[in-house]
Amino acid sequence: MCLPDLGRDSRGACVGQRIIVGNQIGTVLWRGFVKKQHYELTLRSNSVGGVVLQDDIVIPESLCVNAKADVQAEVELLGVEWDRWEKGTHNGTVAGVEYFKPRRVLIFDEAIEALRRTHCLNADVDRLSQLSNDPIVAFMENYKVSTCSFVRESEVEVGISMADAISEKYLTDEAFENSECQPSSNVDGKKLIGHEFVGRSKAVEFFSQTNNLLMLGLQECRIDRLGDISGFSFPKVRHLYLSNNLIYEWSVVSGAISYLPNLETLCVSGNFFTAKCDTLLEAPKLTTVVMNKTLIGFDDAVRMLSKLSNLKSLSLCGNAYSDIGCAPQLRSLQTLDLSDNSLWNWYSVLCCIKSIPTLKSLVLSNNKLCNICVHTKSEQSHSFYRCAVEVAGGEDKALEAFAGLNELYIDNNSIYEWATVADMAVVFRNLKVLRFKLSITNRDPSPAILSLHRQVLIAIFPELKVLNGSDVTVNERINAERYYLTLASTNGNIFSCTNHPEGLQRSHRERLELLHGKRDDSGRSKLTAQNLASRMIRVVLVPDGDSESYTKDQIARQLPSTTSVRDVKSLCSRLFSLELSDIVLVYNDGKMPLCESMDEEDAEIQHYGISDGYNIRVQSRSHRF
Repeated sequence: MCLPDLGRDSRGACVGQRIIVGNQIGTVLWRGFVKKQHYELTLRSNSVGGVVLQDDIVIPESLCVNAKADVQAEVELLGVEWDRWEKGTHNGTVAGVEYFKPRRVLIFDEAIEALRRTHCLNADVDRLSQLSNDPIVAFMENYKVSTCSFVRESEVEVGISMADAISEKYLTDEAFENSECQPSSNVDGKKLIGHEFVGRSKAVEFFSQTNNLLMLGLQECRIDRLGDISGFSFPKVRHLYLSNNLIYEWSVVSGAISYLPNLETLCVSGNFFTAKCDTLLEAPKLTTVVMNKTLIGFDDAVRMLSKLSNLKSLSLCGNAYSDIGCAPQLRSLQTLDLSDNSLWNWYSVLCCIKSIPTLKSLVLSNNKLCNICVHTKSEQSHSFYRCAVEVAGGEDKALEAFAGLNELYIDNNSIYEWATVADMAVVFRNLKVLRFKLSITNRDPSPAILSLHRQVLIAIFPELKVLNGSDVTVNERINAERYYLTLASTNGNIFSCTNHPEGLQRSHRERLELLHGKRDDSGRSKLTAQNLASRMIRVVLVPDGDSESYTKDQIARQLPSTTSVRDVKSLCSRLFSLELSDIVLVYNDGKMPLCESMDEEDAEIQHYGISDGYNIRVQSRSHRF
């Protein structure tokens, strides 16, 4: 939404400007005349110390409307939307009269409505219920009718120029100049010795020369305009941080960049821009741009950054996107962070990925993605794989179109079907880093279920090196793949849809059997996710730690699949009278040429792919074979 009347005028604050009233920050959305009776309706009734309090906003009582005043009288006011929505008293409409429309709340409301509409069309009752319980949605429902207020211009504070902020932060040292490094007395009359920082004056002098600066850290400086910075020199500045200021015009950003010839990092997060950028940003060495919580449209951001030939990383978190477009202009982009938005349609995400062949890492954490892939024009729903094929332009091109993506972060979304995950493993076959947890409605998965899911993910993503922040070791991969084979040989298991999804030339089971051999299919029963995690495994415990243990008989036991290696060691210590700290466990299925060790104390035995009939040999550290 582009707001009109962005130029400053003789009357002061302009529409679109970021302002401060009391200790609250907001955006001017409107200025004009309001009926006094309407203004009075928006004021809080409590009066303290000669002022009327409108939440944290202080208004002189002399300016408040008298209840007996002419109801037709009008007063000139500013319509402001607050950053903290709960501080408002209305949404631009008072007593049925619409003075203006809120901006941010409408953007968020449109994103939520798009998602609600999608779940209704797909008859997804569980996701609709989950959406209703979302904290952001609940917050919107509570406060979207009261995000704005009327404010008198006399109460408005505006920001400072970037030139003034630089002078205050880097060219003055008032705290040091006003301090005396002399003995002083405290309240008890005891002398305190002042501390002098050796070399401080030289350091202050050095960094007061802006041509020595490597970074301009101007966060939270209340900057709202550029000012005259032509007198400064910034030949060494590599990083510019302008987050959480009052900047609302992109000309401030483009103007600042023009004075920084070696700029590599730009952060403008937390500035709510109310106008489109007419000029494209130009900085030949700029590699990283962070535009979180700016409410800039995705297409606008792509257009604005299209001349940055060296751009490698772009962050657009918290901008209320429910949809994104293609970005072929970002020809060198490698990392794209779209966390904390409201993206729900995989089709638009896949289109975006395909349009950026250089993309290596995509962050989609805390969005609303589920199993829905809907063509934006035909509105037809497809599976994830079919959608990828359509976006790529054919099955022969589908795998190549997405082969470059190495890292995918999709935690805290609503993906709840293993079929979709299996399709991802086909489409994103070269993933090396994945952050993901299957969405389970109305309950949190147990540690056993999470462990089971981890093994399945490792098995179906053959190139995966890091899963949910922890490295996938060689032994963990071997154990996960063997356990997947055990699952695959179980009739009707819930992960059967992951074995041979569409587009996979050879099933995961066939691929893994070439590496680890076949599993015995006999005697397998249908298992649910819960009893897969809690099922019993029949193993044989064989003591061969030393010459004395050879005389003891092996013992067959049924153990829960979630039994830890530490618990097995404790059991063997009691059964065979061995020193617990000396025990080393190895396992073998009777066909393996060598035994494999069980080194991780906290790992569950199912992690090692152990199933019925396996031998667990109890060895000694000092007599290990």
